[in-house]
Amino acid sequence: MIQLLDAVIKRVDELFPYTNIYIRDVPQGLVEPCFFITIVNTDVKVDFMKRYRVDSLVNIVYLDQRADAFLKEEIEQKLLYGTRNIRLESGGVYGFEPNSKTGDTEVNFTINYRYHTKEEIPKDPFMMVENIIHYTEEKPYRNATKKVNPGMWELKK
Repeated sequence: MIQLLDAVIKRVDELFPYTNIYIRDVPQGLVEPCFFITIVNTDVKVDFMKRYRVDSLVNIVYLDQRADAFLKEEIEQKLLYGTRNIRLESGGVYGFEPNSKTGDTEVNFTINYRYHTKEEIPKDPFMMVENIIHYTEEKPYRNATKKVNPGMWELKK
């Protein structure tokens, strides 16, 4: 399973190591400057059999009431070029269609990530392993199984 949100948070933390990052609940007394990172939308389409193409829209908001236009532009450029490629355990994810809007106190940045995944079905430990061996003669059967099967060969007296 690909952990996209975790990878984006790690990348933003690499780009801005001294800035707080919030994901869900924001405590009272929020410390600025800070980032809010959320996955806004995820679209899953079947490519082939159990393989899927996943498109995820990630929203990154930078808040700082004391930031001037130059700092906001620098943040915008770092996010634009720094979040294009995200490293994952299984490889990398390329971001496309980055979009940025600058307000009075924030920089609102969105980017789409597309990756392919496949459905992993866990193996049932109680499921029998198929191991069928057909014996045509009695001697190899008796050597392999050490069981008597009277229905297969007639017992000799």
